[in-house]
Amino acid sequence: MVKGLGFEIEAKMKMKSVIRFAIVVVILTLIITIVCLLMLKYSVEGENNMPFELSQLIVVSTAEGLDIERRKYMEF
Repeated sequence: MVKGLGFEIEAKMKMKSVIRFAIVVVILTLIITIVCLLMLKYSVEGENNMPFELSQLIVVSTAEGLDIERRKYMEF
């Protein structure tokens, strides 16, 4: 086995791993950038294609509380 040949193989293997790592980093960066841009677009514009139309909004509350006047009398 030639001494120089082993060094060449190691250098090629190291270069391949560096290239793979760079490709993974680029792909992850693209994915994160696209997700951030979609989030920004959604937060600015909101939902455009609603599956239903809200014509009237009614809030129904089942919370029970005491008026301030009644609370004074309830304290001991």
